[in-house]
Amino acid sequence: MEYYAHSKEGESKDNWQTVKDHLENTAKKAQTFAENFNAKELAYYSGLMHDIGKYSAGFQKRILEGGKKVDHSTAGAKEAFAIFGNNIGKLMSYIIACHHGGLRDWGNDIKDEYLAKRLKKELENYDAYRNDIFLENKQFPLNIKPNKIHPYYSVSFLVKMLYSCLVDADFLDTEEFMNYEKSTHRKKPPDISYFYEELNKRLNSFNKTKNNINEIRNSILKDCQKAGKGSKGIYSLTVPTGGGKTISSMAFALEHCITYNMQKIIYVIPFTSIIEQNADVFRNIFGEENVLEHHSNYLFEEKQSIDEEDHINDSSLKLKLASENWNIPIITTTNVQFFESLYANKSSRCRKLHNITNSVIILDEAQMLPLDLLDPCIFALCELVENYGCTVVFCTATQPAILKSLNLYSDLEVKEIISDPSELYEKLKRVRVNKAGKLSDDELSKQILENDKVLCIVNTRKHAKNLYEKLKTRDGLYHLSTMMCPKHRREVLKEIREVLKKDNSICRVISTQLIEAGVDVDFPVVYRSCAGIDSIAQSAGRCNREGKLKLGEVKVFETTEDYGKVRGWLQKTASVGEEVIRNFEDILSLKAIEFYFNKLYSLEDKKGFDKQDIINKLNDKDLEFSFKSAAKEFKFISNNQHSIIVPFDARAKTLIKELNTNFSKGLLKGLRQYTVNIYDKEYEALEARGVLKVIEDSFVILVDENIYDSSEGLILPEGSELLLI
Repeated sequence: MEYYAHSKEGESKDNWQTVKDHLENTAKKAQTFAENFNAKELAYYSGLMHDIGKYSAGFQKRILEGGKKVDHSTAGAKEAFAIFGNNIGKLMSYIIACHHGGLRDWGNDIKDEYLAKRLKKELENYDAYRNDIFLENKQFPLNIKPNKIHPYYSVSFLVKMLYSCLVDADFLDTEEFMNYEKSTHRKKPPDISYFYEELNKRLNSFNKTKNNINEIRNSILKDCQKAGKGSKGIYSLTVPTGGGKTISSMAFALEHCITYNMQKIIYVIPFTSIIEQNADVFRNIFGEENVLEHHSNYLFEEKQSIDEEDHINDSSLKLKLASENWNIPIITTTNVQFFESLYANKSSRCRKLHNITNSVIILDEAQMLPLDLLDPCIFALCELVENYGCTVVFCTATQPAILKSLNLYSDLEVKEIISDPSELYEKLKRVRVNKAGKLSDDELSKQILENDKVLCIVNTRKHAKNLYEKLKTRDGLYHLSTMMCPKHRREVLKEIREVLKKDNSICRVISTQLIEAGVDVDFPVVYRSCAGIDSIAQSAGRCNREGKLKLGEVKVFETTEDYGKVRGWLQKTASVGEEVIRNFEDILSLKAIEFYFNKLYSLEDKKGFDKQDIINKLNDKDLEFSFKSAAKEFKFISNNQHSIIVPFDARAKTLIKELNTNFSKGLLKGLRQYTVNIYDKEYEALEARGVLKVIEDSFVILVDENIYDSSEGLILPEGSELLLI
């Protein structure tokens, strides 16, 4: 009797895929994926066993006659226990039993949601698999170096990587059979040597004008290229703003890839608001089709024509497919996408993980990692370096002292790429920081108006709004905050950049701190409400960015307005920032920054670096891991936010109309360009005014266009605003 895994409507059974073929194909693919971390046999056997439940009569009835749904995943997990025992068998049971629904918690044998209970299920006979598949009882060594504090965390990480190999292999083989045309678009990407050559061509074509800043940038570049030939591991790249660290870090990564035959570079950035410009730099060098920009707000273009030749050459489709499993050499992504994927339990998000192995991972603005999740982030990075062939670069203008504590987690040493960071800081110093004291909004407004080109960054949305309204009758005034949707902010930033290029123009910008990290604007004067030194340093990066002045002016002030003062953790960072301002003449010097981070981290007890207890959920000597619970708790962004879709422009209104009739994932990605995130209290206030409409119990639309202002963004009812960025 022939047993089938997949059928094709309208075609004879001769063209259907047998279970044997599917299992063997999936096993071979999974084996190939796991070669990078010496676990190919475990991956192969997981693939060979993942669907043996399809040998049951019930599943064959479903595929032949459209019978009821059948559990075909648990059988392989049960067999893993029976053949390979309680240790390897248990690890394989996670991978096999959960390959569709997502990794579960082991839990207990009482609740259905737990894997322990699922493995107690009585299943229909599937012994027919033994006629096709031979499973040898053998030993599988775990070729990993255990974390020196939490060794079983390393085991759970291995399970996650093997799970990634299986689900990606399963998906790709199924796609190849069910939709062969689509699978052909997953073409093999160019070899990393192509990118190495293209970058060197671009570097050779750069303007050779000799001046101080170009000589410094060239020195940084040479340091990076030299360090790229060094051993794999963890590096830090301490370069002040304006040192060209984007290109230089890529030069390090490509040199490293060539030296060690690595095939991928992953550039991780804190915010979606700044990722586009970094991706554009790489696209301009390597070609649009060779750089994947992957984050929640990115919309892949949908092909309108179904002409086959156009379809085959559609780079957008190629990139869209690459976003599913990151099978592309250059990836730019966000902290949220990268780290939440490492701790995800859903198969769709885990597919990419095996393609992170043997990569250079560049963490831009590394000091932006949230402290309450810092331990899980560092643990994951250490695993990738220790056991999965990766090199990590902490790339930052304000090197956080936390890197010195990496030896708490592993024996890895952090190697600094720049030969003398302190000397480099002095050479690239382009601003003078002045202490402006306490200022009311009236006093601050007066000082802002004394400058034709000035940026003022404050700590809360309400402060930005009030300052803007106080000054909005004056020429050349702009407002930026998270009350504006991403599309709106991009349009305003584009206009600001154009105005700044004109010599005699007026450009005064009131912004929350969203403008700080990596946004390419250049002002001669920047006012910054007192905050953490890392935030002040980022603000300083928007001042005299191009070095046209001898020194730009950064003025740090303390607001006297209650609505401009921060709460909670931000209040703590601002308090430590004030201490630095009192004790250091140059508050942006490396010594001042080291003092700031050391003091800040000392205020947080050790448990504060893993407030959700993620590590312990994944470190159990009995191998009873809590994958689903860890995924639920590991969130960079608080879940008590509501996304409001605003009718900002004609495109937004068209997408909103489509949402009422034809929901799709592509449509949802398009709408993210028009969303504003607000908190519970703010949502309740808008809901009470009757200006929101909910579609499909999931999508909230702003139906009153008067509630969205062309300058200020979403207008909240008086008294509902939270003091947040």
